[in-house]
Amino acid sequence: MKLRRYRTLVLSLAALIAFAIPAHAQTTYTESVLYSFCGHGGTNCTDGAYPAASLIQGTDGNFYGTTTGGGAYGEGEVFKITPSGNLTIVYSFCPAGGTNCADGSQPHAQLLQIAGDFYGTTTLGGANGGGTVFKLTPSGTHTILYNFCSQGGSGCTDGSVPQAALILGTDGNFYGTTLDGGANGDGTVFQLTPSGAHTALYSFCSQGNCADGQNPESALVELNGIFYGTASGGGYNATYGVTSGTAFSITSSGDFNLIYTYCQVIDCIGDDGSVGTAPESGFLLLNGNFYGTSEGGGPGTDGTVYEMSPTGTLTTLSSFYGTDGESPVAGLTLGSDGNFYGTTLQGGTNGSGLGTAFNVTPSGTLTTLYNFCSTGGNLCTDGELPFAGLIQGIDGNFYGTTSGGGANTTVASSTGYGTVYKITVNTTKANSTTALTATPNPAQVGQPVTLQTTVSGTNGTPTGTINFTVGSTSIGSAILNSAGVATYSASSNGIPPGTYPVVANYSGNAYYKSSASSAYNVVLNKAATATTLTASPNPVTPPASVTLAATVARSASGSTGEPSGTVTFYYGTIALGTASLNGSGQATFAASTKGIPAGKYAITAKYNGDASDVASTSAAVDVTVN
Repeated sequence: MKLRRYRTLVLSLAALIAFAIPAHAQTTYTESVLYSFCGHGGTNCTDGAYPAASLIQGTDGNFYGTTTGGGAYGEGEVFKITPSGNLTIVYSFCPAGGTNCADGSQPHAQLLQIAGDFYGTTTLGGANGGGTVFKLTPSGTHTILYNFCSQGGSGCTDGSVPQAALILGTDGNFYGTTLDGGANGDGTVFQLTPSGAHTALYSFCSQGNCADGQNPESALVELNGIFYGTASGGGYNATYGVTSGTAFSITSSGDFNLIYTYCQVIDCIGDDGSVGTAPESGFLLLNGNFYGTSEGGGPGTDGTVYEMSPTGTLTTLSSFYGTDGESPVAGLTLGSDGNFYGTTLQGGTNGSGLGTAFNVTPSGTLTTLYNFCSTGGNLCTDGELPFAGLIQGIDGNFYGTTSGGGANTTVASSTGYGTVYKITVNTTKANSTTALTATPNPAQVGQPVTLQTTVSGTNGTPTGTINFTVGSTSIGSAILNSAGVATYSASSNGIPPGTYPVVANYSGNAYYKSSASSAYNVVLNKAATATTLTASPNPVTPPASVTLAATVARSASGSTGEPSGTVTFYYGTIALGTASLNGSGQATFAASTKGIPAGKYAITAKYNGDASDVASTSAAVDVTVN
C-alpha cells in the first residue's frame, strides 16, 4: 500500500497575540536548520528520519513532532526539540518487533496535547496492522487507545491507515479520519471516546460514483457542534464525471452532508477555472469561515489557497505557478500579523523545485518567504520537500519540518532524512513615542498617584510593557492595552515629601523600537491629617483617671499609611500631657482627676506632625467630672 502523507492545518497559539505590523515596517525572513535527522547514523537512523507532520509547541515551550521512519527500531518516533535545537526521543515505535509492530508504526500525523499528555495516530501497526490511536506521556509512557481493523474482514470496516491528526470535540470525544477501510474501503470518519470506544460515523464512497468523496487525509475542524473536513479524492459532477475531492460536514451522530465538489470542469489536471483539485489539507477555521489549500489546479495549475463558507461558497485567494511554489499539500496557519502562512511540497526557484514557505494576505497577495534547497546541489542541507505546514512559536517565529534534506544528506541518498527548521521574522522596527501624565499632581504622602502612559506609532498601535522609574529605581510596570495606553497606581506611602522626576520607559516589541517619556515631575507634599479624640470614662468620678485617646489619620482621598510622632492633650492652653502614636496611629494618656472640682472641661488633642505629616487638632470633647 502506498501511503499518502498527512497534511494539517493548525491555528497556532501565537495567533492569539494581538499586535499588528505597522504598514511601513519592513519584514524579511531567514531560514535556519535546528536539527538534521539521522545525525546518529546507523541502519535505523536512531534519532529519526522523514518527518511528515507539523510540529506543536508544548505547554513547556518545547516543540514536539513525529517521524515516519527512524527511531531506535526504524519504525518512527515521537520527539521533543527545544527552541535552540536540542532533540530528545520521547518514544520509538515497534520495540517488540514483529510484522505488525503491536504498538503501532510510521506516525504521519501532528500530535494533540491535552492536560500535558500527547495523543496521536500511527498509519500502520497495532494488533491488526491497520494503525492505532495512542496516548503518550511526556516521559514516554505509551498506551494504545484503539487498534484499527479490529472488525476484521478484507475491508477493515472500522477503518485503517489513520493518517490525520485527532481533534478533541466539545463533547469530550476524539474525532478523526482514516485514509482507507470502512464499509467501502475508501476511508472513514470516526469517533473515539477517551476510554477507547470506537464508532465509525461514516464510510466514504457510500454514494454512487463516490460522489461523497474518498480517502480523507486531513484532520477535522468543529464549528457549532458540527465537524467539517475534506476528502482528497472522489466526487462526481453529472456533466464532467469524476472530479477530484470533496468538502463535507458531519455530525457526532453520523449525519453526512456534501458541501462542495472540487474540480468541476473537463480537465482536472490543468487549469480548472480557479477552483483547485485534490484538497489534501483540512480547514483552518477563522471568523466562521474555512481556509485551505488544494494540491493542484487553479489558474496557475499548481494549487490554490482558498476561502470557503460553511455552506460551500468557495473563493480562491491565490494560485501557484511553479516558481512561487507547487503542490501546497499542507494546510495553513494564521500568523499574528493576520496573514496565512504555509508551505508547498514542490516548486520554487531552486533545483528542480524542492518546496517553499509562503504567506498570503487575506486579500490574496502571495509572498514567497523561503525557497528550500538554497544551499544548492544535491545536498540540500537546509532541507527539501516540506510535507508539513508551519506553526508560529510564542517567540513570533515560524517552525516546521522537511521530509528530506539536511546536514546528513549524502550523494548516495540525495533526498536526505529531513530537518526541523526555523524561519525567523526579521522586522525593521518603527519608532515609537511615549507620553506620561500623573494624577493627582501635586499629591500628598500616602496618596496613590495614577501614572498614565500613551505610546503611539505610525500606522499602528504598539503593544508591550511600560516600566516607570525615578532615576535608576523602578517603581512599577504595566502592560499597554489595545489602545496603546498603560496605567499604574503608584503608592507614595513611606516616601518623603519632595519632587520626583518620573519617566515611563516603553520596552518595544517585534515591530516598534523602545522609547521613553520626558521626565514628569510629580510633587509630593506632606499629608494632611485629621485628629479625633475620645474620653473614657465620661463622666468620671475623682480620684479616677480619665483615659484620653487620640486617633490621627491621613485625610486625603485614597491615602494609606499611618502618621508618626506625638500628640499633646490640652485643657484650654494648659498641656495635660503628651503621648506617642503607636503603629495604628493612636496615642493614649491617663489624666488624673484627683483634686479636680466638679464641672465640665473642654479637652483637645493636638497632633504635632512629623516629617511627612501636617499637624492637626481635634474638636473639643467635654469631660464631665462629678
